[in-house]
Amino acid sequence: MTQYLPTHDLEQARVAADMAEFCRAAELPVPRIHPDTDGQILSAAGEMLLEVSDEPPGTPPTAPVSVASAEHIGHTLGRTHRVLASYPLPRATRPTRWTVGDVLRSLRRWERTLSQLGPGNRPARELLNALRQHGPGLAAEPAWDDLTRHAVHGEFTRTNLKAVCDAIQGVVGFRAQEAHLSWELSRIAYEPQNVARDPQWMRPVLAFFRSYWSANPTLPLEDLTASARIASLRLLHAAPRPWPAHQPAAAPWHLHTEALRRLLVSIDAIDSALMKMATTRERGP
Repeated sequence: MTQYLPTHDLEQARVAADMAEFCRAAELPVPRIHPDTDGQILSAAGEMLLEVSDEPPGTPPTAPVSVASAEHIGHTLGRTHRVLASYPLPRATRPTRWTVGDVLRSLRRWERTLSQLGPGNRPARELLNALRQHGPGLAAEPAWDDLTRHAVHGEFTRTNLKAVCDAIQGVVGFRAQEAHLSWELSRIAYEPQNVARDPQWMRPVLAFFRSYWSANPTLPLEDLTASARIASLRLLHAAPRPWPAHQPAAAPWHLHTEALRRLLVSIDAIDSALMKMATTRERGP
């Protein structure tokens, strides 16, 4: 059961619940919302609204995700995007700071932050080198307005997925927004915990996109390749304050910086792999 207080955007909550039911009707693994006796999917309870839904089996996929898990997640998101292409555009939109943020200003901020850690800090030195070599290229990226936009889940993350033996059994937490599909792809495909903690992180990433594209085959290649740049820009424009050196490797600062470094040095390789994937799809079996 989900409770919505008066401080919530209740109309947006209704749209999110409606989107969830729309996806469930298309046979996506979305738990059923039970309407009240008046047929309303959100029920009044004093000043609150209540949403009562089934509890899907399973638990969120663990990070870093396996290749098998990435395949299931990609297939589920591909089906979701394909279904939502025909859903009315929600009035809520996702802010797109990554399209308007000043890349050079963010690079200077990173330079100052990393320089304070001293030349003996190897991770900081490696990230600084990656930023100097690959960061300026992010300032001249695709025409964002040409990328595909329509209704999206809005919060398609591991925490809103329920899996049993890698297979996705439940998608919850709908936000119902209009956004670039490449943005939603970037959040789940390049989650910092997956990128930073798995030395072989590109294997599940490519498995994710291969499975996603099989479920949503009409999405242009440009939307897929843009997602790595969006993930890099989101990390670049959200530079956290450095954590003390004694913090564990799983601390947000380490995950953030290592994910950014790995993405920056791998964008060309990702592009090549996705283009090869596109060529293989055009040739057919």
